[in-house]
Order: sequence, then C-alpha cells, then structure tokens
Amino acid sequence: MSLYIKILLSLCLLHFCFNAAAQGSPFKPFSAQYDVLHNGNHVAITTLSLARHSESTWLYSRTSEAVGWISHILSGKITEQSIFNWNNGMQILSYHYDRNRDEKRVRLKFDWRNMKVINDINGDPWKMALSPGTFDKLSANLALAVHLSSGKTSVHLPVADGGKLKIYDFNIIGEEPIDTPMGKIKTMKISRNKRGREDRQAWLWLASELNHVIIKVEKYDGSDRLFSMIIKSLEQE
Repeated sequence: MSLYIKILLSLCLLHFCFNAAAQGSPFKPFSAQYDVLHNGNHVAITTLSLARHSESTWLYSRTSEAVGWISHILSGKITEQSIFNWNNGMQILSYHYDRNRDEKRVRLKFDWRNMKVINDINGDPWKMALSPGTFDKLSANLALAVHLSSGKTSVHLPVADGGKLKIYDFNIIGEEPIDTPMGKIKTMKISRNKRGREDRQAWLWLASELNHVIIKVEKYDGSDRLFSMIIKSLEQE
C-alpha cells in the first residue's frame, strides 16, 4: 500500500460538531479544514463538513487530497460520506467511500428492517449482520460527541469497518490546551482503541466550547510512523 493511501486511510477519526443546546436534532452545520502531517511533514489537506441532506437526514463528509512533495508522486482524492437521520438518536442509512486514483468504490447500505449491512466494493456485494446502534467508521465520531455531551467519560461503539463489526473504545484522558493557526484552544484529550488491535491506538483532542469539533488527531500505524492532523480553519452556522 502506498504512503499516500496509508496517510489518508489511517486518519479515519476526523471530525464532528455537536450542539447540545439545539432543539430536535443536536447537530449544527459546520465546515473545517485540517493540515495532515506524516512525521511532521505536511502531506495532505482534509476538509470535514456536516450539512442537512434533507428535512429528516444529515450528510457528514470528508475529503482528503495530497499536497507538497507527495502530490508530485501520488495524485488523487479520497471522499467519504455518511448519511444518517436523527430520532432521539442517530440511525445510519448509508456510507460511501471513493478513491479516484485507483477508482476504488465502497458502498454500505444499512438495512435496519432486516438487520443487515449490505457491503459493495467495486461491484462485489455481500451482507453482514447488523447490531443495534451500529455506525460506520466516519459517523462514529459524531456518535461519540453525543455521548460525551451527556457526561460520559468512556464510550464503546459498534462500527461496521472493513466488512466486519468492530468495537471502538473511547476514553477521556483529561484537558489540554492546543496551539493551532486559530490560536490556543482548550480541548479534551481522548484515546481510541479498536478491540483486538491494541497496536493501533489513536488520540483525539475535542473542543467542547466549539461544539465538540475535532481540533487535533494523532495516530501510529503500528510501525512507529506518526500520522497527525490539526485544524487550520472552522466555519459554523
């Protein structure tokens, strides 16, 4: 797997905005841009956004594209989208992943009536069992924000990831100020582990005063290579 693809695939945590004071749906539209670093070198830009998709559904998306020296070696863009509705809780409807460099296409459809997830990778479909409260790997961070706003210090979420059901464990470590291009921001540091993959730990820094938006992410890929992401701009409605 190429370095560029590892960089973009490894940063699956990026991303969300939650407004506990809102009526009805707790989410607030936003758009944030981040610098992606590999061992301290700027290699990509990621944009995260949350917007209404229809009267009853939301669209959460992420796009990542290489910059600098790596863009001369590996061009292309990765786009992820998660569509969900809110009815006293999140219910995921679909997840899309597109990588245009090698035309990889992933589609997940959440069939809650039959409790199945329909997976389709480049036209090769199969089904897996769906557990109540399951998320895709992009929307899991929105669900984390909802749980944290209720005062929880640890969250355990079932996630449909790579054709399997995995458990993501999130735990609050403590408060920490982070220096960013937007200035110093007060954040809450959180660890994330995938059960059975203890070598793939990640850390997130969230700003509760900015509606729980992600400020920073760090992740090791299991071989001491550090991938990180830090916010550079934020627009909120």
